[in-house]
Amino acid sequence: MICKGEHLITGDDQGNITVYELFRLRQLTSLPLYVPVHCLAITNGNSHIMAGLRDGKLIIIGIKSPNEVR
Repeated sequence: MICKGEHLITGDDQGNITVYELFRLRQLTSLPLYVPVHCLAITNGNSHIMAGLRDGKLIIIGIKSPNEVR
């Protein structure tokens, strides 16, 4: 679980990464990876989420900046 700014990011044993609004706990998005998530990290520039999986893989997910989202 990561708490960064106004967001809460979680990973679970079913292989889902979910992003919530921190104060309302409203789910913003979910990403199925199909392999249990062991750890999560976010880069200093908030540009990528890194997920370590049970099978030893490292998944890197790019995050769009608010200016790029329409």
